[in-house]
Amino acid sequence: MNNFPVPTPRNLPGVDVTFGLKQCLGKADLLQGLLHRFWDDYQNSWGELKELDGYVEKQSWILHNVKGAADNLGLSDLTEICQELKQDLIVSNQLGEEPIERYHMELEKVGGAIKKLDSFLES
Repeated sequence: MNNFPVPTPRNLPGVDVTFGLKQCLGKADLLQGLLHRFWDDYQNSWGELKELDGYVEKQSWILHNVKGAADNLGLSDLTEICQELKQDLIVSNQLGEEPIERYHMELEKVGGAIKKLDSFLES
């Protein structure tokens, strides 16, 4: 049961809606806005990470920022993948091919969830 004043979809792939709403004090419009800001800031991060191959500090900085924002918004799968990629950088100074592809897929899943949330809140 959703105890928040604004109904929201229970299932958004890649987004823990309950956690996100708790972070936003139950304000679905705030969560929606923060998710849009996340998307605006990081939708191209996958390409940036690939382009910055060999620039470990810059890649680590991007992953740090994405991980922090994702963690605060309830994007737990993306948070875990960011942590795994950061560990790859520590161990081998490069991003693992399989985790970077999972990062890309998870990022796209979050983009789709944002569109689904928009549709839900507009109806």
